Amino acid sequence: MNLPESWVTTSTMFFVLGSVAMGLLAIVSVAMLWVLLDLRKMLQGLTGRVNSLADKADHIAANIKDVTDEVGTRTRGIARVVDDHANTAFAIVEKVAPIFIAIGIVSKIAKLIRSRS
Repeated sequence: MNLPESWVTTSTMFFVLGSVAMGLLAIVSVAMLWVLLDLRKMLQGLTGRVNSLADKADHIAANIKDVTDEVGTRTRGIARVVDDHANTAFAIVEKVAPIFIAIGIVSKIAKLIRSRS
């Protein structure tokens, strides 16, 4: 029994095209493997850079915290000094205010007496 010529031709073409497709698939797979290996190296480099930047950011944050703590301490000291001075000023005003009020009253009375004379 002989196979028809079209069947042999179709089978041969299918075999050849399938072999070419398998070869191309193998080549593309190898190329993808190389790309993935390069990508892995790049990602490792980026990971190192990111870790370096994270360390720098942590260092900067620690410095900022130290500065903030120092400024907070100084600010509390300044506020304490200002509060003490304000209390002293109010104490002086409380002591001197009656004298000023008395002087004001005496001057108003003197003015009234002068205006009536």
